[in-house]
Amino acid sequence: MKPFRFPIPLLASLLFLWVGGPLFAHERRLGFVTESRTLPKGTAELEWHSTYRIGRQNYYSAFDERIEAEFGLTDRFLMAFYLNGTWEHSLSAAGIESKSMKAPSLSVEAKWKLADSSADALGLALYGELTAKSHEVELEGKLILDKQAGPLLVALNLVAEGEFAYRPASALWETEAVLEGSLGAAWVKGAWGFGLECRSSTVIASGSLEKSTLAAGPVVSVNAPRFWLTLTPLLQIADLAKAGAAPNLTDAQRLEARLILGIPF
Repeated sequence: MKPFRFPIPLLASLLFLWVGGPLFAHERRLGFVTESRTLPKGTAELEWHSTYRIGRQNYYSAFDERIEAEFGLTDRFLMAFYLNGTWEHSLSAAGIESKSMKAPSLSVEAKWKLADSSADALGLALYGELTAKSHEVELEGKLILDKQAGPLLVALNLVAEGEFAYRPASALWETEAVLEGSLGAAWVKGAWGFGLECRSSTVIASGSLEKSTLAAGPVVSVNAPRFWLTLTPLLQIADLAKAGAAPNLTDAQRLEARLILGIPF
């Protein structure tokens, strides 16, 4: 069995982590937690999100890739468009190897900043995202709260997501709801940022509680003259829906690492 290899762009991006430079107005300091800031009016940015998932009872690894184009329509409102793809590599208990690439999907995002995290007592933004797949639609709503106090950034996300999938074979609709709470903090010094993120994710499938995982990990970010990078590995701590709250390695992974590269254009 050949190992699942990192894509060359990911390795090349990691080599640039040592480069420092001036800050961008829209750089992200957290990988899984969204901040309230938006692009200035008339500006645009290209982002590449690469999420690597690994670690189940049997061998499992996957890449979730997103290419995003963001546009600042006003100083407080932006829209973005995504192209999404997922590649999975797994090994069953019987030793059967499986490799698959899911059909690409498209997403559209809207983000409205209501209060500024630096100028106001608390930053506040509303976020909405619609994803269309073959026979499937996903809706996501997010409340974003954050505060930038000197070099310290703290951000909280409250997320509700609904998935509606039509199965032609059974002519039935399947539903899944995801409730998430994510908290992140970063200490920013010049071009560099270091911090910690944690996430609680509860999945309810067809009205039944499927899992409720807790994960946490460090975050590092850097700004170079022409791009910014954020890297966060999250390690699953426990599944509160399981007896004894042991980690869920059946339909959830031990490690989920996300790299985000942003390039203004």
